[in-house]
Amino acid sequence: MSAATNDEGLSVSQAAKSVSLWMERGLAATLLVGVLAFAVQSSVVLARMNWAENETLYEMIYRALLLVIGIELIRTLVPPRANSGPVLAAARHWLRPPPRYE
Repeated sequence: MSAATNDEGLSVSQAAKSVSLWMERGLAATLLVGVLAFAVQSSVVLARMNWAENETLYEMIYRALLLVIGIELIRTLVPPRANSGPVLAAARHWLRPPPRYE
């Protein structure tokens, strides 16, 4: 009876891993669509801004950093990596609002 339980436990474990993997891939695909939409919208916003102001440069840097963080998040989800926790913690630290220089 323990062999049957072990086989069932193994199949449940494999099923859970498979579901988890596909959920991560779905999340990564959704994030990719969001990152691409953000990139397009950022280019439109930045094209309309006044490039004589310093604030425009800071906005461009902030948006570029958000794009890089989004891409790195996608890279941590597919394939899953053991070091994704520290990467996401660092990304959260980077997402602080940009300082206002006057």
